[in-house]
Amino acid sequence: MFCYKITQKEILERMDSYMGLKKAPIKFPKKLLNPHYITQNTKRSLLDNARFRKDNKTIYLRYYGNKEYVHRVLCLTEFLVRFLEFRGYTFKIDRNGEIYCDILHNT
Repeated sequence: MFCYKITQKEILERMDSYMGLKKAPIKFPKKLLNPHYITQNTKRSLLDNARFRKDNKTIYLRYYGNKEYVHRVLCLTEFLVRFLEFRGYTFKIDRNGEIYCDILHNT
């Protein structure tokens, strides 16, 4: 278990620092006009699971839940992926085929 607790004040300070960044993708999208390739892969895996080919080269985020929330999940995926990449993090696949976000070696 993690022992670190972040306060509301720290969250607000961090959000304010991101709001000051001009090119930061901090707006939560309501429509997916030009989705990131990870969001596109996630959408294919959620909506066409029978034909979606899961291999060790395709990066997507898994979602196990009610299908009525797929659009919300895709918008959240879009925001999360773009913001993490903006911060310098990368999404990778390990040798076991598991997808992860490399937050330790941000470049």
